[in-house]
Order: sequence, then C-alpha cells, then structure tokens
Amino acid sequence: MEKNNARDTAREFIKTAKKYFNNKIDGFTLYSVTDEPYKMFSIKFCVYNFYVVILNYERGHFGCAISYGDDAISLNTRNEWEDNSDLIEFWSDIDKQLKLRIPDKFLDANGWK
Repeated sequence: MEKNNARDTAREFIKTAKKYFNNKIDGFTLYSVTDEPYKMFSIKFCVYNFYVVILNYERGHFGCAISYGDDAISLNTRNEWEDNSDLIEFWSDIDKQLKLRIPDKFLDANGWK
C-alpha cells in the first residue's frame, strides 16, 4: 500500500472504506496531512449514521477511534495495522467493533444487520 505521499495514502483508505461500507459511510474529512518529517494524516467520517470515527495514520501505522467529544474510544482490532496490510480486512475488523456498540434495533431498522 506504500504510496508516494500522505494524500495518496489517505485516498486509498477512503476508497477502500467506501468499497467496504458502501452506503453506510459518508462525510469524509481529511486533516493534519503532512509528508515531512514523516507521513501522517487523520480522516474523520460517519459510519452507520451513528458514530463519528477518526482514523489516524502515522509513520506507517494506523487505527481508528470513535469520537467522543474531546476524547476518543479506541477500536481494538486483532492485528497491529501497518503499511502493506489488507485494508478490506482492516475495515471488516472496524465494522465488527462498531456493530457491537450499536443497538440491534437501529441496525435492523436501517437494513444494516
């Protein structure tokens, strides 16, 4: 997955998130983008019209957290994610963690269960 710059890498995350989540994700905001002294960026987006999630990427490692006001709740996955990882597998892990926290009635009502 190694790309030339932070924006290209961020676009790959957004593209694979849209592919995995389809109509369950929107509102992408890319911020804190830099290539020097190392590649780093953050992406904020809404999933299941329920949670605002932040993906942080720094020095080849990345992960997600649910935005909770001034704080964040980390979404733990089974792997430590780094460059050259399978992003669809990453999004699948994030999806499972999110669904555990969303009421089943809400998912059912929107046809997302």
